[in-house]
Amino acid sequence: MSTDKQSEELFKEIIEGFDCELTDFLAQTQSPIEKLFALRFLNWHGVSFYVPYRIDRLPFEYYNPKEEFMDIEAVVDFYGHKLLLIPQFKFSKFFTVDFLLYLPKENIRLVVECDGHDFHEKTKEQAKRDKQRDRKLVMDGVLVLRYSGSEIYKPHGGIGNEIESLLVSKLQGMKK
Repeated sequence: MSTDKQSEELFKEIIEGFDCELTDFLAQTQSPIEKLFALRFLNWHGVSFYVPYRIDRLPFEYYNPKEEFMDIEAVVDFYGHKLLLIPQFKFSKFFTVDFLLYLPKENIRLVVECDGHDFHEKTKEQAKRDKQRDRKLVMDGVLVLRYSGSEIYKPHGGIGNEIESLLVSKLQGMKK
């Protein structure tokens, strides 16, 4: 078998493996808008690294009933820092967020909520509950960004720039 043929077959194997990992990762999302956000996030800056990452324990309170390690499937290189993308992260037994973006070395946590009309603010009670959760997270030192479905659907809506600006400013603030 020629080197070109071997390279082509190996390339196909890698792509198939990547496709399975990405499919498994996206299956953890709960809505089409969350799936779209995850794909846009992974495609951020045009280059992303998608690799499994295992962490034994996070240095803040969260819900993990089995008390086992966490496999985190999406890790992005963010200016030389590992940035973990964790869908459906449980801060408590009854408190799950759409995504936690986490810089482990710096212990910077950013929650991103994807508020599609089908799932958020359908009732006053639901809107009140969302706002109460946001305040609790902020009081616990977690950054929170909420995006509407229409913001996420826009191909060049600026969400990536906002997230990047916020995280860069937090990183720069740590250097001072």
